[in-house]
Amino acid sequence: MNQVTLYIGYCPGSGKQYFGKTTKYHTQKDLQENYWGSGPSWIKHYHEWGDPIMSVYWSGKLEEVNKIALDFSHKNKIVSSTEWLNQKEETGLDGGYGWVHTEDAKRKIGKASTERIRTPEENIKTSKALIGHSVSEETRRKISEACKGRNHTEEAKKKISEASKGRRHSTKRKKETADFLNAQPDVACPHCGIVGRAPNIYVWHFDKCGKRPLIMCPHCGKTGKGGVMKRWHFDNCRFNNG
Repeated sequence: MNQVTLYIGYCPGSGKQYFGKTTKYHTQKDLQENYWGSGPSWIKHYHEWGDPIMSVYWSGKLEEVNKIALDFSHKNKIVSSTEWLNQKEETGLDGGYGWVHTEDAKRKIGKASTERIRTPEENIKTSKALIGHSVSEETRRKISEACKGRNHTEEAKKKISEASKGRRHSTKRKKETADFLNAQPDVACPHCGIVGRAPNIYVWHFDKCGKRPLIMCPHCGKTGKGGVMKRWHFDNCRFNNG
């Protein structure tokens, strides 16, 4: 049986929560000891606020998880609510390692991915979560190993090409996005005072501002701009013994 478990992570330090699924750990003890979730904003949050408390919400067959996960996502508004750190609705079908999806599961995943459109709020939430996000050397190594020798087959290339041809957002979708962005406030950079429209100024200016104060590496004393230092130097500093 392909067992799936839906879990809730709770961070006592901040009161924030995260809803997710796993195909590997199915008890509260296993979750607490081995797996706290993989959402980028959630990982960044518990690294800052401390270890989360994990609990099992539901565990059962793959065929049943989709409706239960979506019902919970809608009922608790896990994307729009400030109490939750999810950047998208949990379907119970995304991801999964170490086992092969059934044809029926593949069909459900494909249908859910095709019909789902990310909202502007989700895009902003994702962008903010990734600002200043650093990738560990171990993660980089794993990504590198996974990508070595990886080539799309001719059939896969053809499918990607066909799927991309003529792909356009609907007029309604374009209008909704434009209306949302036009309603966003102007934000002043705290470093240089330049004013720009959110969320673009968060993504493209804040970390790159020329007047942003330099930060110092706690291991070697080297100084540099915050974004670059956090992403590329801190974890790789030769004096870092952590």
